Amino acid sequence: MIKFFYTCILCFAAISLGAQLSTTPSDSDPCVCSGSCSYIGDGLTPFSYTFFGSDETVLQTGLDVTELLMENLCPNVYSLSIEMPDSTLYFWFNISRAGSQLAAAIQLDICSTDPNINLNTLLGNTLAGGVWRNPEGDVINGLSVNPDIMQSGWYTYTVIDNQCSEVTGIYFVFHQNANVGWTTTYLICDSYDAFPMFPLITGNPDENGYWTALDGELVDGTFNPVAAGETTHTYYYIIDTVQGCGPAVSALTIAVRHQPVAGIDTSIQICADTAPFNMLNIIPGNPDTNGQWYNDQSEEVSDVFDPEVNSSGTYRYYIHALVPCINVNTLLTIEILEPFDTLIIQESCSEYVWPVNNETYSMSGIYSALFTDQNGCDSTIRLSLSILQTDTIIEIEHCGPYFWKMRLLFYTPWIPFDCHTSF
Repeated sequence: MIKFFYTCILCFAAISLGAQLSTTPSDSDPCVCSGSCSYIGDGLTPFSYTFFGSDETVLQTGLDVTELLMENLCPNVYSLSIEMPDSTLYFWFNISRAGSQLAAAIQLDICSTDPNINLNTLLGNTLAGGVWRNPEGDVINGLSVNPDIMQSGWYTYTVIDNQCSEVTGIYFVFHQNANVGWTTTYLICDSYDAFPMFPLITGNPDENGYWTALDGELVDGTFNPVAAGETTHTYYYIIDTVQGCGPAVSALTIAVRHQPVAGIDTSIQICADTAPFNMLNIIPGNPDTNGQWYNDQSEEVSDVFDPEVNSSGTYRYYIHALVPCINVNTLLTIEILEPFDTLIIQESCSEYVWPVNNETYSMSGIYSALFTDQNGCDSTIRLSLSILQTDTIIEIEHCGPYFWKMRLLFYTPWIPFDCHTSF
């Protein structure tokens, strides 16, 4: 008799207690069911058992026994559970036929997130012409099986000989791995406040995971755009606590884009002779420099304002933003102040002291002076000055009659003078 031990949970503990599972092959003719299976405990501890066929059908049960024997077994796969007061043992095995070249049945754990598997490779020696079936009895392609759609139970490999079958296979204990969601890319602006990363994962992930950076360093799961800077960051969300499964991992990539700053609306007044200047230097709020200026006709203009070329008006500074950030505008209103040009008309009988510049003028004429007006601009004031004719005293010494021809307002009479006449 050949003995095989196929145990799962607490297998080695069972052997150490003297418990063992033995199988005897069936006849070489697959149509003859003459195999057997026996289990002997430690002889002291009673146990209960349940014996299952390949389709999980219960073939036999027993209560409070110290050994069991199953006979007349066909070449197929079977399961056995041994229930003791403080533990339960599980065995998965096959009854082969005498001289069989098929690999013995095995038990494996499979996780939903494992890569596709090749059943032939896992089992080992499979004879050509056999068929793989899942626990529901459906024929499947054993060369590539997706663990995510598998289930616990026997995946059997059946070979037909003489119209009778010999069966071996793999008993898979299926483990559903944690749901860590789907790999996600999220676009944000650097103006966002710090936020938790977990809500960004799509696919309704489980919550009991942890985060690492791209280099494997643990992070607390909070993303701060200001500290991170304008670049792309990748983080991993990991759950590694599911028995029978490796770590479940999803990636979250956060692309940080700059939220443009166009500054704050403002207005200025400038003099007509102000030198050309860069309008961006006028905008408060530390604006970005990659925008475009437009006049009030929505025409593109230079960022340099020249009072001799440009006119008063409202100028718009516009910056285009990448999604999800928003486009921004800032308005700059510029008023060009025209200089004062004042004319003062003044008459004087003699010389004139102009208080604007404290200059003394003794001749009629047009005079000008520069001054700074109330707006701080250079302006001109002009003086139209008329110096009027002044009185003249003529002294004449003469004895005897003297006639002085003088022009009065409306006539010019001859007035006689003598030495005793004054005028």
